[in-house]
Amino acid sequence: MIKRLGFFLFACFCFLTGNAQSIYRENSIKYGGIEEMKTYHLYNKKNNPACDLKINFFFPETYINQEMLRTLQSRFVRSFFGPEYAHLSPKEATKAYSKAYEEKYKAAFEKSGVYKEEVQKADANSEDKNDYAFLYSFEKTMRNTIFFNSGNLISQVVNVYEYTGGAHGASSTRGVVLDVNTGTELKYEDTFREDTEGAVSALLLANLMSARNYTGPEALADAGFTFEILRPTGNFIADDKGMTFIYNPYELGSYVLGIVEIFVPYSDLVIYMKPEATLFRWGRNHHLGNLIQFETSTLHRDSVGTIIQFSFPKAYYDQNTLVKLQKLFITNAFGEEYISSNLLEIPAEFYNRALKNNQALENYIQENKFYYNSNGLISYAVEISKNDSLRETHSEKGFVVDMTTAKNLLYNDIFKPGTEKEMTGLLRAKLPSAWNNEMNKIVPHNNFYINEEGIVFIYRDHQILLRYPEISNYSKISWEKGITGGY
Repeated sequence: MIKRLGFFLFACFCFLTGNAQSIYRENSIKYGGIEEMKTYHLYNKKNNPACDLKINFFFPETYINQEMLRTLQSRFVRSFFGPEYAHLSPKEATKAYSKAYEEKYKAAFEKSGVYKEEVQKADANSEDKNDYAFLYSFEKTMRNTIFFNSGNLISQVVNVYEYTGGAHGASSTRGVVLDVNTGTELKYEDTFREDTEGAVSALLLANLMSARNYTGPEALADAGFTFEILRPTGNFIADDKGMTFIYNPYELGSYVLGIVEIFVPYSDLVIYMKPEATLFRWGRNHHLGNLIQFETSTLHRDSVGTIIQFSFPKAYYDQNTLVKLQKLFITNAFGEEYISSNLLEIPAEFYNRALKNNQALENYIQENKFYYNSNGLISYAVEISKNDSLRETHSEKGFVVDMTTAKNLLYNDIFKPGTEKEMTGLLRAKLPSAWNNEMNKIVPHNNFYINEEGIVFIYRDHQILLRYPEISNYSKISWEKGITGGY
């Protein structure tokens, strides 16, 4: 019997999936539902084993774009019942699937004569039929839930429980993410770059450990996990915050684990996505900083008091830009002669070259210190401290990197021509009276970095901060609202 799920179920759907916090408008799709409950006893005898089928199927029922509505309905039918039903309407597919389920059950035990043979054996041995009847009692429950429905994105979860005899039934969950603009289902391979599986795998493991408060591999094993590598799965859902990867029973370990869900926020995933992917746009819109990941290589020579620390871009969605940024960071810290060197080995190579040139780096500390990383800009400084037998010195070179061009921004790139006099006045006005003898040396130059407050000019013994409102009249960039106001 097929029932149309009325307003009550639709209201429940709205309640369960409403997202008052979302910045996106809910998709203008009205959902309908079908409920199917069917029981068939072998040979139509009530006391015989039976198959029970229960279906709760939600699907797009009305939408302003009729062609897209048909496409979305087909996608829902395909993901719920299977590709062989995709050409049917939701109501037709439900009827057809229900009939096929019953026919498959009949074919297995009724038409094949298997059940009658077992009954005859039981009668001959005076066995109780109930001892084996459960082997021929099948059950299947299917339902889908709309997990997210906003910003031209639909995420649904299809849950299936099936019992076909034996110790216990089997549960499975499948996530389906649809782009309402194109009607396409989002696939893992269309979302992530091919070279990022290892990085995504590491994120999945880290988030699994964190969510369950596991402290090490022993905790995973004790819980029943048996995987060697937690590989990404194409079974996922997505919302406005990130992606949830779904692993069905036995995929990661023992049955007792059940269905394992691992949420990873866009802020972690987006740098591994293809720029043309639908979810890249979502990740980009929700990522507060630049879509870049850094790695640090450090050389320690404790015997001579030397530490060389080099932080560089490790991952970025645009590979060509990534290579350019890596070369720029190398040049800024060590010089162009190291561009062809292995990024992780540069600190050691720099130290060894100094030794060969009789420039022993004793009591030498070099590191990158980051001040800003957002809105297409990276700002940091290379700090170097030396302490030999004669004196101690400290130097700092600031950089503002434009990620679009992968180049350092210089003073003339930021400030309008003809404003040097005004900028000089601002800088000197900030100089403490104790440093008046340094006044003539305080002029605008290319040694600076930016942070959330403003631009910081670096001089030999001191730094001067000019806040964004102070420099707005002299800058080519609009700073009225701070750095976020629009580079």
